[in-house]
Amino acid sequence: MPQRLAVLTISTTSPRNSARSCGVPSMRFMVKSRTCIGVPSSPRSARSDTGTTSPGPLPGMLSMTAHAIIPTPTTATQITPTIHPDPHLHAQQPIVGLLRSGSGAVQSVRPRRPAPRPEPTYDHAMLRLSRTVRFSVNPGASTPGAAIPGAGASHGPVRNGYAAWPAMRGLGRHYELDVVCRGEADPQTGYFVNIKEIDQAARRAALPLIERACAESPATEPGALMPGIVRALGSELVGRLERVRWRLSPTYSVEMESDDMTSVTLRQRFEFAAAHRLHVPAMSDEENRACFGKCNNPSGHGHNYRVEPAVRVPLRDGAPAFGLDDLERLTDEAIIERFDHTHLNTDTREFAVDGGLNPSVEHIAKVCFDLLAPRVKEAGAELASVTVWETEKTSCTYPG
Repeated sequence: MPQRLAVLTISTTSPRNSARSCGVPSMRFMVKSRTCIGVPSSPRSARSDTGTTSPGPLPGMLSMTAHAIIPTPTTATQITPTIHPDPHLHAQQPIVGLLRSGSGAVQSVRPRRPAPRPEPTYDHAMLRLSRTVRFSVNPGASTPGAAIPGAGASHGPVRNGYAAWPAMRGLGRHYELDVVCRGEADPQTGYFVNIKEIDQAARRAALPLIERACAESPATEPGALMPGIVRALGSELVGRLERVRWRLSPTYSVEMESDDMTSVTLRQRFEFAAAHRLHVPAMSDEENRACFGKCNNPSGHGHNYRVEPAVRVPLRDGAPAFGLDDLERLTDEAIIERFDHTHLNTDTREFAVDGGLNPSVEHIAKVCFDLLAPRVKEAGAELASVTVWETEKTSCTYPG
């Protein structure tokens, strides 16, 4: 009688974990008989490679019965599994196969197992990816269009993208675009979006708009260009762009959200020098020293405070209704003139020793916001927040 061969694919499970957790998603046997028994090896069921006998299924065995085993490529093999659970078997143990021949003898075989594939444990949470793209707008510049980001007749090859591309030539302008995208990272590559794609999109879509405005209408308010910049970048980074912040100088920027192109957020930084002492009259001298340390020195100490208001400005007929001149004038009147070169505890009403606030950076940020917000509102805009830096390492934003 000719031998009949079949290929059985056996998937195993256990009372504790799935076969995938065991690192053995499937295995193949070449069988010559109708019954195949797969047994997870364990101290209780250890056996040598030379074979052993078994009167029947043992606890923890997987019995497989194949019906109508015919060696033709068009015939499907039917497999009926029966699980004999054994709670003492460990889910991570390897699988050893037992083949029962027609005479009843049982032989042990070790199936070839594929290399284990680690399962990704990535948590599919939304994330934000920010990329800063630096570039220069040079006198007489013309964008090479499709040549970006390679070489163009006027811009030349990319040699120092960290500093800026196009590179500065002559009396040019240096700008930065902070492009913020939002989405989920690929669980295998870890990428949400390739940063080179962001660079190319900014230089291909946004740079020509800025260059054209600098050449043809240099008096244009930057906020008026933001809808076009955001739309152009959004068409390149479809479904991923969240917001764009254009930094026109180290201190001055305009920002727009991709889902609200009816307004821009204007930011400018200011500075004032002031002395202060951290001291709470309701606390004892010992408690103040323990709480504030050197900042409780009776003579006080000084800082060069930096202040950055963020003003939400509506666009009217495509142009912002509130400009940088307005922000600088109102901030100077409300904050700088009031606090610059003063001792906050002794020279100001807001932080006076009797009845004022303790001049921490937290309180200074809140006071600056409260002083500036009404003036900005009267001018037709909305103060979103104020950030105050006490040092390079310490800042507070109110409201947070």
